Amino acid sequence: MSGSYALGTTPTNFNYAFNTSTNGQVDLTVTPTGPSQSPVDLVSQMVGNQLELSWPTDHIGWELEAQTNTPGAGLSNDWYVVSGSSATNVVFFPVNPANGSAFLRLFYIP
Repeated sequence: MSGSYALGTTPTNFNYAFNTSTNGQVDLTVTPTGPSQSPVDLVSQMVGNQLELSWPTDHIGWELEAQTNTPGAGLSNDWYVVSGSSATNVVFFPVNPANGSAFLRLFYIP
């Protein structure tokens, strides 16, 4: 076979390669690269009455962890994983003034 081959877009955290060494056949190999492991900051903004948090797409696969505590309680070890956060890079939280404090962090275990 001759010619050029290309995919329209490459999914985040994946590489691909074409193998045309077998006559009459084109094999596509897709391999996960895993998310970036470099430190990154959460970006926050208010959208209506919700807090929008985002991070770079090359960090999809990281988990967003959160904890909310009563006024004056401060930070504890009671983190929970925000459901579905490892499959995206944007989440929204309703703002609840009754919460004394809220803490958020991105977490990744290779």
